[in-house]
Amino acid sequence: MLFLDIFIWGGIAWYLQQVAPSEDSVQKSYCFCLTEPIQKCLNASKGNINNGNDNDNMGYGQRLLAANYADSTANLPISAPAVAVVETKNVAFSGEGKNNGMKKRRASFSNKVVTVQEDEDVMEERQKMIDGTFPKEAPVQVYGIRKKFGNFVAVDNVSLHIPNGQCFGMLGPNGAGKTTTISMLTGLIPATKGDASIAGKDLHTELPSIFSNIGVCPQFDVCWPELTIEEHLRFYARVKGVPRLKEDEEINKLINDIGLIDAHKKKSISKALSGGMRRRLSLAIALVGKPPVVFLDEPTTGLDPETKRNIWKLIDTFKKGRCVVLTTHSMDEADALCQRIGIMSHGRLRCIGENLHLKNIYGSGYKIDVRYVDGKKENAIQYFREIVPTAHLDSHQNHSGMLEFQLTKGSMKLSKVMRSLNNAPASAGILNYGIRQTSLKEVFLRIGRESEAAFAAQKK
Repeated sequence: MLFLDIFIWGGIAWYLQQVAPSEDSVQKSYCFCLTEPIQKCLNASKGNINNGNDNDNMGYGQRLLAANYADSTANLPISAPAVAVVETKNVAFSGEGKNNGMKKRRASFSNKVVTVQEDEDVMEERQKMIDGTFPKEAPVQVYGIRKKFGNFVAVDNVSLHIPNGQCFGMLGPNGAGKTTTISMLTGLIPATKGDASIAGKDLHTELPSIFSNIGVCPQFDVCWPELTIEEHLRFYARVKGVPRLKEDEEINKLINDIGLIDAHKKKSISKALSGGMRRRLSLAIALVGKPPVVFLDEPTTGLDPETKRNIWKLIDTFKKGRCVVLTTHSMDEADALCQRIGIMSHGRLRCIGENLHLKNIYGSGYKIDVRYVDGKKENAIQYFREIVPTAHLDSHQNHSGMLEFQLTKGSMKLSKVMRSLNNAPASAGILNYGIRQTSLKEVFLRIGRESEAAFAAQKK
């Protein structure tokens, strides 16, 4: 009788764990015991939906098209978060006219109607997902994913693919939807709409298989207070199915790469570690088992500069041969690690592209830093304005002995500016100078300002 009670109450507990709402798992339907076996039989008869076949990938795209997500310029309800107003009138996905379109990507407002449009690269990315014209072996494929909490749209119509061997940077201000997107792609919370394929597995029907093929470093550390570093890694190694004979080798390598050797030798438990060490432990947990897809949600938060650089080297090494999705507030980190970047704002993907591509589109030209002799600041400003009359002096960035000028693209040849500065007379008071392109931080701030302005205009 006791064993019967254990069996009955154990079954009830397991069932409630599957269907009851939870913050750390996806809730299943109340009749999943019947629907899941039927779905598996149907999948087995039709074949795997993510087997790389063109028709299967087009199936995702056609569902995206049927959901009316292909039209990014469709009117959005006021409750839906908006992105920046963009002036691009005629969107061209072909090579012809694309350069002209890129020159028009500035925020503009109409006196009558505030329209919300995305960057044409984002629309082109969505079109690729609809048409299936992207690398079919891409480990991460997202099709119009959306998440709604009540009347609030946290993530709206995000479509993208991330090929193998690429580190994709997901940037955005707090509340932009980065962590919510990762939570959906890792099965932590269910998506309201949309599809996704992670490591060749369907997000809705093959979630258990996805868990064995991903590594996740969450935004906040999740460690057991009483376990040591080795015990954490050994537990996750067995969960991921690492062969017993290779456990010690992989654990020791991770501890060495992450920089936790001293704490490991002391057999320190998790609650005795500093915040930075716990962060490193979370990163090591994400890398256990060498998963093909790794999600890193602000992995270097709270780390000192030296440890950050070491972690960057580690990420740069292990991203080869696998897909890495990185969210961060550090523009230097994104610039150093990511081959492609997407910037989110108010739940939508605002722009997407390679670092240099984004800088060329959203950058305002070049920055020239000029060091001057004490007491000759006005002489240096006057001489520089004689060279480039259209240059703008940034009063907010000027420090003692240093001036910063902004040059718009095409205003003057850089070679001529450099020649004039090299031949500057002593009376100009210029000691030396440096020229740099617009940084990723400035691109991020510009997109943030445009998005906030569009969101505020739509609310009025």
